[in-house]
Amino acid sequence: MNILLRQPCSRCSRYYTRISTGSQIESIAARSLQLMDRDTGGFRRTSSQAYAARQDKPSINEGGSSKVLPKHLYIQTSNKIDTSLCKLSEYQINKMIRDRGYCRARRMYKKADEIVKQLNANNVFIDDKVKQWGIGINWRSGTRVKYTTQVKDCQSIKEAVELTHRCLKTGLTTRNLSSFWSVVPKLLQQHDISKVEEEDDFELPNQLESLLAQTLEDVDTFSYKDLAQTVLGLAKIIKHVGGRDNTVIPEDGPHQLLNNLLIGDESKSKQFIFRHIACASLHILPEFDPRHMSNFVYAYALADYVPDFDDGSTLFDILAVELIPNLIHHYNSQDFANTLWAYSNAKESNSTLFQEAGDIISQSNLDEFKPQEFASILWAYATANETHPRLFNRIGDYISSLNNLNEYKPQELTGLVWSYSTAKEQHPLLFEKVADHIVSTSNNMNQYTPQAISNICWAYGASNDSHINLFKTIADNIVSHDNLDEFTPHALSNIVRANAIQMKQMYIFADEWHPILMKKVADYIIGLHNLDAYVGQDVSNILWSYATAKEKNSELFQKMAEHIISLDSLDEFTAQSLSNIVWAFATSGESHPSLFVKIADAAFSRQNEFTSQGIVNFLWGYASNGQIDRILFLSFVPTVKAMLAGFNRQELANIAWIYAVANVSAPSLFNDNFIEAILKKEENEFTLEALVQLHQWQLWQIEIKSGIRLPESLREKCYEAFLLRVPEPSRFQTDVVASLSSIGLDSEQEVLMKSGYRIDAVVEAYGNKVGIEVDGPHHFIGRSREPNGSTILKRRQVSHLEGMTVVSIPYFHWYRLKKDSCKKQQYLRTVLSLNCYRAP
Repeated sequence: MNILLRQPCSRCSRYYTRISTGSQIESIAARSLQLMDRDTGGFRRTSSQAYAARQDKPSINEGGSSKVLPKHLYIQTSNKIDTSLCKLSEYQINKMIRDRGYCRARRMYKKADEIVKQLNANNVFIDDKVKQWGIGINWRSGTRVKYTTQVKDCQSIKEAVELTHRCLKTGLTTRNLSSFWSVVPKLLQQHDISKVEEEDDFELPNQLESLLAQTLEDVDTFSYKDLAQTVLGLAKIIKHVGGRDNTVIPEDGPHQLLNNLLIGDESKSKQFIFRHIACASLHILPEFDPRHMSNFVYAYALADYVPDFDDGSTLFDILAVELIPNLIHHYNSQDFANTLWAYSNAKESNSTLFQEAGDIISQSNLDEFKPQEFASILWAYATANETHPRLFNRIGDYISSLNNLNEYKPQELTGLVWSYSTAKEQHPLLFEKVADHIVSTSNNMNQYTPQAISNICWAYGASNDSHINLFKTIADNIVSHDNLDEFTPHALSNIVRANAIQMKQMYIFADEWHPILMKKVADYIIGLHNLDAYVGQDVSNILWSYATAKEKNSELFQKMAEHIISLDSLDEFTAQSLSNIVWAFATSGESHPSLFVKIADAAFSRQNEFTSQGIVNFLWGYASNGQIDRILFLSFVPTVKAMLAGFNRQELANIAWIYAVANVSAPSLFNDNFIEAILKKEENEFTLEALVQLHQWQLWQIEIKSGIRLPESLREKCYEAFLLRVPEPSRFQTDVVASLSSIGLDSEQEVLMKSGYRIDAVVEAYGNKVGIEVDGPHHFIGRSREPNGSTILKRRQVSHLEGMTVVSIPYFHWYRLKKDSCKKQQYLRTVLSLNCYRAP
């Protein structure tokens, strides 16, 4: 059996063909109709003939022959026609009512009105709301009002279903059905989902199926108000019963029954129901008023399903093009909020609609808008990626001008700042207003959910506005938690990232910013059994944040590294994430060679995914961390060469330094084209750091005898910048020099070489001049004993360019000797004899 009675629009032909092929949904609908036939004794309120059968009354017999009454959807309120009031026969009345329905369906409204006038002239009156007709103006009995009052007084879903199901036998109106579906969501909220019913109700599933079947069969006759109310009720039910996570739901309970009935396997039932209602709505769209249209649109977004049609259009396309332009000028604030939220939530953005709505709202009296409506509207624009600067400025100005924000709930404040940051709309006054409000009401911070706190941090971090008091207030709230289990990995990554950005902007270290926050988050992550819940973006953001905030935490970095290595694949990590991870380890001085090998393997095939900054940071991380993978650096040469024109000054200098450290010859990259790219930049705008890097690159070109030279004026600037770095001898260096003197080796300190490098000390040993480099912790990668990129480059270039042997005195060897001068002297003799002795 097919519960669809007719085709309201040619757009739906594909839809009717689908459901008539014996699908699972059709069988459910057919079974529901059979159940309804059983429960109502074969009566369904769909024709006058059925009504007559129920009353045990034969069809009208005119002229000695039995005539079947014309079919329509209106019920006669009495069995007899008072001939003193009406001269029409029952057959004539039913035929006129049927003809009127055909006229309305075909938008022949004038002809339909003429039929109504003829009926009224004969004292026949129609009530479209309850789908009834009767003789005289006093025939209405108030049955509809009685049912509506009763169903609203129901205290449970079971009670409401039983009441409504009983009314099937006496004839439910469309208003009754819409009232039922709008009451169910309210009862669901009151129902204890985990409660097990004392007695099994075997009839409840059948009753619900019967009511749904009746609704779908009659939906073509619903008024626009009943249609909007019904579909909104169904959407709320679906939202309520479809989003349960870990709650145990009794299989025979109302929640599970409604889930099975309205959603079904793979949402097939939901799609069937909402597509059917959409098709039924097409022929009455012109009748919708703004409020019900906005509710109608909102319902489909809430149900997370927008039907499409054969011509490629969707329901929302039809509404945006054919209807909303005529209604939008009459929308109130809630209508705007519902409609825009719906289009954005359903990912059915329509730029024309958003532009026109934004223009109207921008010119409206904003006093009429509630905080929730502002939040919903701006969220819709931000999420749909629709721009409207005038709208954002107008709302921002309005909220900023308020005396206070006491009427704004935490969720609404969060939504506002999140929307501005997501839409990349700057409004410093608004952000300052919201920040000041949160700080002034810090005692209410427990009203902000962890996700809200995360979103606020992200929004202010992305806005590039510093609000130190806000971040300290939020940090105080976070550290007050006994644990951080309520915070998702994404929330934690947003929080530490935003704090790191603020620290960077204000040149404040973590211990000055908030001495506990970063450590608390790190300790929490370190204490987790595993990091399976942390996706690539979360891992990347957290590591980047700690490196940016200069917050040293080797345990955290090692935990993250082991997690990354344990993964079968790094496909979930974007190229930017890989770049950020490598950069973070290098910046924090954390060594983990296995991690660098794993990331290199993943990066080989993804070079075209890197941005110019991303590829520079990625390669810089390897070079700076002393991870010299020649194959990696060679493989990236073509990619770097292709991006050369897009590099800024610092990126060009970084690339030069990177390959100088790696000592990987790349003539196809470093040639006249590279020099030309540098010369296109203003010499005076190169930073001191960039000039130093270019000087070391120039030394490398001399090393490999490439013949490539920077212009003389730029070479001089680079050399002068290199000479500006004059370090002061450390206590460690002074101790080493004193120990050298004690064994008869006088030294010259901070010796300037021709290359521009300075050697900590130079002595003459065994007939040779020897350079002594006193290497403290900053010469090595974290706690490892591996030299970093800068140390590798200096040792190599001094040895090659100056022809001098360089001996390293690492801190981890020297500190073990403590204050034993004899051991120190012996250590120096051994090191010098091993490195400097020349056999005659």
